[in-house]
Amino acid sequence: MSARHAAWLFAAPALAVIGVFFFLPVLAALFVSLTDFDLYALADIRNLRFVGLGNY
Repeated sequence: MSARHAAWLFAAPALAVIGVFFFLPVLAALFVSLTDFDLYALADIRNLRFVGLGNY
């Protein structure tokens, strides 16, 4: 195994953790901010309405 592959092998778990605990919540927050989200939408995903930048 080359040093380059070994470096990626050691970095992969850290990158996966960063992806799960940082990027995934950021993308979810962006999605929720672009919809008309309320607690009633939790019961049925069809209750979500896309409002775009109307929340801002």
